[in-house]
Amino acid sequence: MQERVLCYGDSNTYGYDAAVYFGGRFPEAQTWVGRLNADPELAAFQFINFGENGRCIPDDSWSLVELRETVQRFAPLRLITVMLGSNDLLSLRRPRIEAVAGKMDTLLTYLLHLPAVSENPSRLLLIAPPRTQITRMDPYLSAFDEAAAQFGLAYRQLADTYKVYFADAGSWNLPLAQDGVHLTEKAHEIFASEMKKILLNILRQPEEEDQL
Repeated sequence: MQERVLCYGDSNTYGYDAAVYFGGRFPEAQTWVGRLNADPELAAFQFINFGENGRCIPDDSWSLVELRETVQRFAPLRLITVMLGSNDLLSLRRPRIEAVAGKMDTLLTYLLHLPAVSENPSRLLLIAPPRTQITRMDPYLSAFDEAAAQFGLAYRQLADTYKVYFADAGSWNLPLAQDGVHLTEKAHEIFASEMKKILLNILRQPEEEDQL
């Protein structure tokens, strides 16, 4: 029986295709989640795409209940990956990574208290989102790109604090669509390749022997 990995994120997990007029979605097989599911070296695992366009870090009762019920529905889970924060940053009039990291801190605390996770923090993989390139659309929005470049450091500190796994997608040189936010098809390919390296190190270990 395949072990399940829940991939929780926003449009860059969902597979939003910004090149399609009015927006669209890449075929599942072209998304980084779909590519992981198709990889024979990861055949023992089922990767569940729980990305949603526009999703921010949940901080209200409805979204937290939705997350809890999703975790319960797919339990037992071998791993939960979390990649969120870009939409939170873009929603701020004055982009500050501290504000977004604070929300992620609260979310990690919530997740680590869920029964499916509380006994083993190594069931969580925190992913720093890709860097943005919004200045290609408007040079006056450079503050957003500067703040997004700080995701890696801020989220690594959170991962260290809570002793969960960490990956920095901002260091993977991912090509972005014209909007400077969304992954291209090539970026999904690169993303899957980088994720595979990390996941093989995590998932091939017996769970009780996981070392962070």
